[in-house]
Amino acid sequence: MSARDALKRYEVEINKCVQEETYWLTDIEWITEFETAAVCNWTFHWEEIINGQPVESLGCGTSFFRKESDSWKITFTNTLVSFQENLYSDFI
Repeated sequence: MSARDALKRYEVEINKCVQEETYWLTDIEWITEFETAAVCNWTFHWEEIINGQPVESLGCGTSFFRKESDSWKITFTNTLVSFQENLYSDFI
């Protein structure tokens, strides 16, 4: 499995954990790929239902991968979310 496969698996697992929400990655840019380490930047998008209304937003992230044996692990992910104004005002 490659670091790219591990990132895809991460995206699939997020969708399994969160209900009523869809999450996907675009604009994946691999900054560096070595035999045992890799780093990429990406844009993430999400859609969900809040108070019966569809809501969507996006953000950006960076993931760091390390290869252990024959498996790639995400060792660190940093994200920055772009929230819509008053998106969660009913919950605060």
